[in-house]
Amino acid sequence: KNGTARGGGGGGGYLNRPLPSTPGPALRPRSPVNVPGEKPHKNRTTWYMSVDRNKSAELLKGTPNGTFLCRSSASKRKGEKGEEHTHTIDVVYKDPKNASCPPSNSDIKHLKVLRQNSKYGFSVPCSHKSLEDLVLHYSERSLGVHNHGLDTTLQAPINANNPWPVPP
Repeated sequence: KNGTARGGGGGGGYLNRPLPSTPGPALRPRSPVNVPGEKPHKNRTTWYMSVDRNKSAELLKGTPNGTFLCRSSASKRKGEKGEEHTHTIDVVYKDPKNASCPPSNSDIKHLKVLRQNSKYGFSVPCSHKSLEDLVLHYSERSLGVHNHGLDTTLQAPINANNPWPVPP
């Protein structure tokens, strides 16, 4: 049964119009967050969180190598070449030489994400058009290119199975 759209006064031509019997594009249910066969990395809500460094470490502690999240940087410092430290990617990496040791906060590496000329990267010149592009790139390529002691990729977004709302 169709309802009726109601609104405040003032005209506008939309008052008391019947609601559509089938949902329009804005009313259709959202598609699943993780589409089978697609990387969860493509969905920012699986890896972006509004947390500080301590909370990030708490969330990541005990997770497998390559588990990561991205957070806003507490200190947005400018560099000599106009780059700004806007975000931090925290990634779990336990050196295989220390595999028998219990997990610790030292297993979490904090990577500064820079923005320069509206592009993102771990070093200048920045070449990724968005944070999403940066995350996708390093989901397939080793972070070791920027840190020789960090031979891993961004393998598993922290919320791949339970995405959180992301601020705009």
